[in-house]
Amino acid sequence: MRSERETEGGWANGRIGAAAVRRGGGARAFLLAAGALLLAAGPARAQANQTLDEGSFDITIAGRHAGRETFVIRREGSVIKAVGVVSLDSAQPPFIPEQVWLQTDTTFRPELFQLKPRAGDLHDVVAHRDGPRLRLQTTSDEGNRSRQFVAAPGLALLEPGIAHEYYMLFREHAAEGGGSSWSTPVIVPSLGEQATIQVKFAGSDSVLAAGSKRAATRYQVTLDGEQIQVWLDDQGRVLQVRRPDHQWTATRSSMSR
Repeated sequence: MRSERETEGGWANGRIGAAAVRRGGGARAFLLAAGALLLAAGPARAQANQTLDEGSFDITIAGRHAGRETFVIRREGSVIKAVGVVSLDSAQPPFIPEQVWLQTDTTFRPELFQLKPRAGDLHDVVAHRDGPRLRLQTTSDEGNRSRQFVAAPGLALLEPGIAHEYYMLFREHAAEGGGSSWSTPVIVPSLGEQATIQVKFAGSDSVLAAGSKRAATRYQVTLDGEQIQVWLDDQGRVLQVRRPDHQWTATRSSMSR
């Protein structure tokens, strides 16, 4: 993994959430407020808004229940917003954020992002697109770190331990008009690094999700050497994600019709 440029200290050009990050706890309030606005979209904007997917995943680690991820993905006018909250029974590897918020344009190209970890040295991660660049700021016990990346075509943001973000990844690729097997640059915000993700069609399958056996398409995803398996239904909704290296599985427990 690599970044194009890294600078230590403040984020001089940051426009989204920079002040909140410098204040420390403000980013959490920012994320919660963004999520509340998204979840509470009212009927007056019903015609402009559309829920693309919402529901929850049960998370298991080494075969034992470890927590739950709940999320909603909505189109609001000219943008798409995805909000997710992860509740874990205890602090267990691999790293999984507590809250994530992602905004894209209607082709699923990332515009804004914010991540709030549960605990540990990392405090907040904030990203925004600025013309041909994507700027990323990480705040941790060691201080602020700013990085910027070339916003190349197909560039995606993905936290491997956030199941609903694979929906955004696959939809962005579909909007680009790609095939069933492909590769694209991806940024893992919690690491502040860029890698190439490779996706291969692995055939038709079925998976137990949301209380019933469902037809699915399985994909093999390779990210920085890690093998990840993803199952999607015919609407592109994520049914299951497995990370065998971490004995981690997220299985859909509820979904919109």
